[in-house]
Formats: sequence, structure tokens, C-alpha cells
Amino acid sequence: GRTLAKFELEGQNLASGQLAGGVHISGEGSTDSVAAQLSAKIPDLKGFPADLSADARLDLEHRAVQFLHATMDYRGQQLKLLSPAKVSYGTALSIDELKVGVQDAIFEARGQVSPALDLHASVRHINPKLINAFEPELLLQGTIEGTANLQGSLSAPSGRISVKAWGLRFQTDETLGLPALDLNAAAVLSADSAALDIKLNAGSASHLTITGEMPLHAAGSYNLKVEGKLDMGSATPFLQARGLHAAGALAVNAAVAGTLAEPQIRGDVTLANGSFRDYVRGINLTNIGAQVSGSQGTLEIKSLTASAAPGSVSMTGSVGVLQAGIPVELKLTAAHAQLISSNILTANLDADIHVSGHALERLDVGGTIHANRAIIGIPDSLPPDVAVLDVRRRGKVPQAGGKSAAIDLDIAIKAPREVLVQGRGLDAEFGGDEGLHVGGTSGAPVVTGSLSLLRGTFSLGSSKLTFDNSSRVTFDGAGLRKSIDPTLDLTASSTVQNVTANLRITGYADSPKIELSSSSGQSQDEIMALLLFGQPAAQLTALQIAEVGGALATLSGGGGSNPLTRLQRGLGLDRLSVGSNTTTTATGATENSGAAIQAGRYITKRIYLENKFSTTGQSQVQVDVDLSKHLKLQTRLGNGTAVQGTTPENDPGSSVGLSYQFEY
Repeated sequence: GRTLAKFELEGQNLASGQLAGGVHISGEGSTDSVAAQLSAKIPDLKGFPADLSADARLDLEHRAVQFLHATMDYRGQQLKLLSPAKVSYGTALSIDELKVGVQDAIFEARGQVSPALDLHASVRHINPKLINAFEPELLLQGTIEGTANLQGSLSAPSGRISVKAWGLRFQTDETLGLPALDLNAAAVLSADSAALDIKLNAGSASHLTITGEMPLHAAGSYNLKVEGKLDMGSATPFLQARGLHAAGALAVNAAVAGTLAEPQIRGDVTLANGSFRDYVRGINLTNIGAQVSGSQGTLEIKSLTASAAPGSVSMTGSVGVLQAGIPVELKLTAAHAQLISSNILTANLDADIHVSGHALERLDVGGTIHANRAIIGIPDSLPPDVAVLDVRRRGKVPQAGGKSAAIDLDIAIKAPREVLVQGRGLDAEFGGDEGLHVGGTSGAPVVTGSLSLLRGTFSLGSSKLTFDNSSRVTFDGAGLRKSIDPTLDLTASSTVQNVTANLRITGYADSPKIELSSSSGQSQDEIMALLLFGQPAAQLTALQIAEVGGALATLSGGGGSNPLTRLQRGLGLDRLSVGSNTTTTATGATENSGAAIQAGRYITKRIYLENKFSTTGQSQVQVDVDLSKHLKLQTRLGNGTAVQGTTPENDPGSSVGLSYQFEY
């Protein structure tokens, strides 16, 4: 007869490899059949505790174990055996109808594992909640399924593995707003390689296929082909949240070959009808076209062109994406390109820039930028600084930024003239042979140099203050925080009723400090009353006093938007002002004879044209020709009549003359 027995086994602090914990086994049976209960506790399984319990029947005669019930609690999930499963461990290790469920997912396996491999497995209904339990905050939505039919051996498997996923959306900030991803991938395994057939779809216009051979061992060779089209506009929701916009069709026809130690890239990547806009920095590039070819682990930029109306930019060079350190050698050129256009700075540039070094270590950026025309706008109202909010998701630990390469700068900026500073009544032109220099690094750039005043006025109502030649725009080398923000040091003056009023503008262009003073020490209210109305404040009406207060508020940055500034930019003018038309009587006195409008623009770099119209019917055309840095030819054609006391500045008639400016 059979011998019956009961047993109980307790083990604590057991360890096997990286696993450690306690086990309790109990059961009863005969020498050929045992019913057992198993429970195990593992305090630390990849950072989380795990509890396992199972009921099984051991068939010692046939060397098989039938699991009747089994559960495992891990990371807040319960894996459960859905039906009895049998594992045979005799001359061969095999599985018969293993079926495990966790949440909605079901894993099934059957077949032989060793010594010969003949295994069939599948997994269905994997959802984001399950994935995120093991990889927190990875998926937002989607479903994943897979199958595997393997033969051969564990050391050299063959067969087919397939994975399908649809509607995948990720939770990371970098992928927020991107279209859902569909994946259909298959790998046919041979002794030492796998034949891949991968198809990726993102939205209706982005498709990518990867086919070819990849090694199953590190020393094996790759032979992969990548083809597809990507719609850059599909990233619009993600980019617009960051103040960016991109569009264009990217076509890929490339191959990856060689080994993991010495990979090679062949083929082409082309971009057509591309565009890029950075709303924060005022960058707008259109008609972007590019052709990039791969060879020996290097991407060669054969051509990259873009329109930056009214000019263009282009780039050539190479990037060793599969070489050590990623060596970079690029050349960027620009011709009459308006690369920057914002309320603070609009610039038309010629450029010749060279970038060299290693992208993972250090890059050197040097060359020359020639400013054909630049407009520095002083906003009518802007706070001294703009707060940037550090947005974080609830419960999400902020990730440290990855290490980036150091970028050293050595760029010379030439701006001999046509650097216009405008806004809040200011209308000035700067330039100079000294130019500017941008040094330091991209993280802490240092800008040095200055620009001198060539001509400039400041309009306040009916008065116009003329700047002296000591006025300058300076970059002091302190560095740029958020934008190109020069320091202003401008001084203007005007004489009204034997009182000399002085205007001083200092500070950064986006938050300047504007001060009024006079030769007689009057208050700012008194000075403003003289400049606006030519009378002391005590003689003004209540409405005029309100206008004085509004003008002072505008100077301090508290006023609203200036419609003249918007109109001037809309018409493409370099100067537009509205004021009173002052005439000189025979006795030499000045009197107000209506309103006057002045509008001017550069025809060429050295020729400036200005028209002046008044409500009394007078008109005048002024042409200034710069003969040299200091010598200027001035021509005026007008229908007014000059009288005694008329000066060249307020002569309403016709005249031709020379002016010479110098600093002292």
C-alpha cells in the first residue's frame, strides 16, 4: 500500500541571487502524489514587496506539478491564475495551458521550454493603468497586444514575435498634444539575427517603416532600411503651448548598416515646404527646404535654405550622429534676412557664422553679423520683468535636465548705421564703426560695445527735443537674460520761453527710466506744461493739466498703446510724428500756426527722405545724403517763405547746405 504523510516547511531570510525573503510550505500525500500549499514573502523585489500564494498538486511519478490556484500581489496589482495549469519537469520542461490575468490583461502560454524550444505565448488587453503601475506616468491611453511562436533553443531561438499597439498617447510633457501612435511590429528570428518589419503611424499624414536585419548578439551586423513621411505640423499642439509653430513634409529614405561599434548611415532625408516660428523671440522662417545625406555614421547637410523675408538664410555642413562625441561642422549664412521681428527688436541681417566642435562636449560658434537695419522698440507700457511660471504636475517629481554641451561664442556684430530706436516719443538713429561683440557662452553670453547717435529727436506735443551727439546705446557685457536688451543713455534738450528743458533716458530698452529737468530747476509738471503748451502750469486749463499728467504717465510707462507707433510700423516708415507747425514772424518771434505731420524713410543706406505737411497748406521735402561719417548734404524744397529769424532747422522754404557733426 501507499505511505501517507503530512509535512510543513518554514524558511526565513532565504536568499537566491538578488532575491531574499521567507517561504512557508505545507502539504500531505503519498510517495507518488502530494497536495501542497505555498506562500512566500519577498520584502524587496525591484524596490517593492511581493506576496505569493499557491495551491498545487505534485505528481512525483510523472514529474509534473499542477497549479490549482495562484495569486501574486505586487506594486498594487494582483496577478491571478485564471485556470489550472500544468508544468512538467522530467526529461523536458514544458507548460500546459498557463493562463494568468492582471486587470484586463490576459497572458497565455503553452509548449516546451527546454531542451528544445517550442513555445506559443500571447498577451492581450494591456492598458495604460497596468503599464503605469510598473513604469509610472508613461502612458495616457492606448492598448497593446502581442504574440510569440518560438522554436529552436533558449540560446538560439527561432520563430516569430509580433506586437500591436493602437491609440498610444504618452503622459510626458515632451509628447503632450502629439497625435496618437499606432504600431505594428514583427520580428522573425533565426539563429543569430532577427528580420524586422515595423510600421509606425502618427495621425493621418505621418508614416514610418523599418525593415531589415538586426543582430541578436552585440558583435552582429545591422542592415536596416528606414522609409516614411512625417508631417511636422502634427506637433502643432505641443509646440504652440511653448510659443512655437512648425510645418512641413519630412521624407526619409535611409539605411543603417555596420555593427553597433561602427554603425553606418546611408540615404537621404528631405524637408519640403517647411516653416518655423518662434513667437517669443520673433523668429519667422518660411519656405524651408533641406536635403541631408548619410555616410559612414555622419549626416551631411547638402543644402538647407529658408526665407526670412525679405532675405534668406542657408546652412551646409555635417553632424557625426553615430560618431564618438557627435562631431559638428556647420556654416550658416544669411543675406538681407529679417531673422528677428518683435516689439523689442526687429533686425535685418547679413551673417557668416561657423559652428564646430562636438555636440556632447563643446561647440565653438564664431563669425560676423552685419546689421543692415535694426529697430529697437521701446514699449508704451511693459513691466520691468515678466514672470515665468514653473509648472509641475501634481505628485510628479521634477526631472533634472540632462547635461548639455558648452557653447562658446565669438561673434562680431557690425552696425555702421540704421539702428533705429523708437517709442514713447523717441525717434533716433545710431551706428558706429566700433560695433558689438558677443562672447561668453550660450548660457551666459557677454555683449560688449556701443553705438553712437547719428540723429535723433524726442517729441512731446508741440515741442521737439533734439539729442546731443554724446547719446549712446551700450552693451555693458552683463549678459542677456531673456532677450537682446541694450542700455540707453540719451540726452535731449529744447528751449521754451528762455527755459532750457532737458530729457534724460537711461536704463534697459524694455524698461527705461525717463527724467525731465530744466536750467531753472522747475518741477516736472512745469517743464511738461512748457513743452506741451508753451505756458506755465498756472495758466493752463483743467483739460490741459490733465494732458500734462497723461504725458508724464506715458513717459513713465504707465500709458496705453501709441496709435502713431502702430501706424508708423504699418506704413513701413522710419519716422512719423504729429505736432504743431511753428513759424517765425518778422520780429523773430515764434507762433503756432496749426498742426504738422512729418513722415520719413531711408531710400538707401545713405539717403534719407522726409516729407512735412501742415494744416495751413505748407509742405516741404527734405533729402539728407551722408557723404561721409561726419559730413552730410541737406536739401529742402518747400512752398513756405523764410523771414527774419528763420533758422536752418525751421526754414519752411527751399535750401541746400552742408552739415558737419563731430563728438567733443
